[in-house]
Amino acid sequence: MKRILKVIARILLIAIVGAIAAPFLLYRVPRSMSVTIKGEILYKFIDIAPPNKQGMFEYVMGNQWIRLVDGNVIYIKPKDFDRIWAENPHDMRKKGYTKYVIFETTPLLFGGYGLSTIKEIKKINKEPVIGK
Repeated sequence: MKRILKVIARILLIAIVGAIAAPFLLYRVPRSMSVTIKGEILYKFIDIAPPNKQGMFEYVMGNQWIRLVDGNVIYIKPKDFDRIWAENPHDMRKKGYTKYVIFETTPLLFGGYGLSTIKEIKKINKEPVIGK
């Protein structure tokens, strides 16, 4: 009986450790060196659903996601998110500009991009793209 309980305890321990380690392997192992991604921000006021499983992982880790107009999803720290959303996009539309951001990130082994950092934020004379 004790032997069966030990086997069950080991299986549970392996399952718990695996469930914790798997997301880190999927969403943190880089495929290559860092790359630069450039693009206009797609401002979405209501963006409550994570774009994919990586989005849920990043949300749990305390990070945010930003969508670019070209369709890329970039994961960033909350302080960088605040830099992008420093001003209301509707006010930006009235002033006639939007933000063009250059990110540094790493492609991940299983697809997508890892946690990114902002290298530069430029104001360009164009209306911001605002989604719902």
